[in-house]
Amino acid sequence: MVGLRPSRAGVFQGRRNLGGGGPPAQTVTGFVMLAGLAPARSNLATEGPTRSPRIAGLVALMIAGEAVFGLPFHVARYFRPTLLAGLGLSNSELGAVFSAYGVLALLGYFPGGLLADRYPARSLLCAALLLTAAGGVYLLSLPGLRGLVIVFAYFGVTTVLLFWAALIRAVRAWGEAGGQGRAFGLL
Repeated sequence: MVGLRPSRAGVFQGRRNLGGGGPPAQTVTGFVMLAGLAPARSNLATEGPTRSPRIAGLVALMIAGEAVFGLPFHVARYFRPTLLAGLGLSNSELGAVFSAYGVLALLGYFPGGLLADRYPARSLLCAALLLTAAGGVYLLSLPGLRGLVIVFAYFGVTTVLLFWAALIRAVRAWGEAGGQGRAFGLL
């Protein structure tokens, strides 16, 4: 157990029982503990069988975050000339398509938070991934400009309204009380 008590100099000191046959506890200044130079409680440093599933859970959230935003962003970013030629679009028309995404995404941020508070994050994340994939299947049909505007507006709903707030909620739950900064930093 870690307990904090003020020292004479006003610096907090922590006591941690390290076990073994030596002294019952070791005293370390709080600043050293916060810097990570001394043994301290951390949800990422969990010992035993729970560490691997926790890390695998965060890696799964990272992969899901990249996968769901891949269709609306990465395809056009990395394959712009091919996409423009294949769909017969100009850069201006592609900009209009992305504008549809941006408007629906902007409108989806606030209600997305309400959805994430009301429904389980796992359900919202799965639904968003499946629905975004369904939009990707439609994108394979090489729709015209009107179809592209509709599917990118649809991507705005699936990636932001359904996915984004649920991802933030899941990462926050993963980080628990003491590991928020580390969880969001790794994400």
